[in-house]
Amino acid sequence: LLTTMQPGGESGPPYSRNGEEGGLVLDGIMDLQIGDRVHRLEAGDSFTFSSTEQHRCTNPGETTTRVLWVVSPPSY
Repeated sequence: LLTTMQPGGESGPPYSRNGEEGGLVLDGIMDLQIGDRVHRLEAGDSFTFSSTEQHRCTNPGETTTRVLWVVSPPSY
C-alpha cells in the first residue's frame, strides 16, 4: 500500500488492530508514534511493529511524504 501525506498531514487519532505492520519511507519525513514512543523516520528508513499497539503517523516536514506500507493480515 502506497500512502502520501501532505505537510502537516496525519493518520488521525491513535488506533490498533490485530496483525503486524512495516514499511519504507520513500520521500519526506514521517513521525511514527507507537504507544508513547515517537520515531522520526526519513527517506530510506524502514520500520516494523505490532499493530496491536496504539499507533499513528504524521508528516512534520515541509514536503510531501510517501510511504510504502506492508500490512499483515491485509486490510485496506
